[in-house]
Amino acid sequence: MWWSSKEKYPGEVFLSYLALLAVLFIHTACGYRFVGMEEQGASRKEPGGAGFHKIAIPISEGDSTFPGLEAAFTTAFREEFASRSGLRLVSKEEADVILEAKISRIKTTPSAYSVEQFNIGGLATEYETTSKRTLMVRLEARLIHKGSGKVIWKDSRIEERSSYPVGKDPLVNIHHERRAYIDIAKRLARRIFLKTVERF
Repeated sequence: MWWSSKEKYPGEVFLSYLALLAVLFIHTACGYRFVGMEEQGASRKEPGGAGFHKIAIPISEGDSTFPGLEAAFTTAFREEFASRSGLRLVSKEEADVILEAKISRIKTTPSAYSVEQFNIGGLATEYETTSKRTLMVRLEARLIHKGSGKVIWKDSRIEERSSYPVGKDPLVNIHHERRAYIDIAKRLARRIFLKTVERF
């Protein structure tokens, strides 16, 4: 070893030091790990005593008038868990845990105005028009342990907001609104993921 009494050249000492750091890194490297409840005490032990390796995220529920909104939110949730948790995305029949989400409220409010001037019959008239809207989406979500039916966590008021510009072209407005929905979906997905990680 590099700390032995035998004399070594500086280059050899440096390489030995790097090798030691590499070994320590391998043994201490960590990531999000979903472990069985039995490792956290008998009061939280789940039947079967197995770790959670597979998750189902079915299509989110909701009564949105925006086409494909529920599917877009579900895609955001699945991508978040697939890229960060290491869990396998499977069907409800194969899953260890099931994430259920429902869009419970959507609200759009004007958040900025612009003033336009018109000349009507020789009279100058000013009108206020909306130049920006703020979109709010509220979710109800819960994570269920399939084997026992136990609700691991539940939150009925998970909210996020996003603002988008409003102009005279309705197609452009729809595009901006959809981007705001996607932005909110990604942020909600991150919050749901972190809420799940906190339980393990």
